[in-house]
Amino acid sequence: MDVELIFLIILLSAIAMYQFFKGRKLNLGIMSRVSNDLEESLKPLDKEYTWLGGYVGFKAKYKLSNADVEATLTLLPRHALLYFPISLLVNKADRLYIVVKGRMEINELHIFGKWRMLSRNEKKELKGLKLEERGGFSFAGDADEAVKIIRMLDNKVLFHLYAKKDYLYIFMDPKGRIELNALLSALLH
Repeated sequence: MDVELIFLIILLSAIAMYQFFKGRKLNLGIMSRVSNDLEESLKPLDKEYTWLGGYVGFKAKYKLSNADVEATLTLLPRHALLYFPISLLVNKADRLYIVVKGRMEINELHIFGKWRMLSRNEKKELKGLKLEERGGFSFAGDADEAVKIIRMLDNKVLFHLYAKKDYLYIFMDPKGRIELNALLSALLH
């Protein structure tokens, strides 16, 4: 074998190894911060975590006194040098999904974060509801309820919030501070 080729293989191996440890540490830090934020915000009576693929996220179930909360965190594979660029093209960003099931008296409501382009499926979900804008958020549904909820949200991290009777779905960027206490206190009965 050619010496240059061997040197190139060794160099690529070293870069991949460095990326693995750096990306792994970053993803573990994000997972730790998100789980701590969720537990601090929700103060669950019981919790259950399931790891997803080691370093790409987790699923969590939290039991509250008046609701059940499920959270799914999926992260970009920062530890995989060769797959990371492909994942950036396909997935684009880290994602946090939160589903709350509990006693909530709320009309159907959609809230979208600022500069959020609606997908085809999200447009179908609106089912003829008129999209309005307030405080940098776009929303469809009861304006009074939307404004009340918008005051409690961080526009930098919210992608989509969907609420209806006894159900709340939040899709957000996990990089920001996750504070759900005020929102759930206002909605749960």
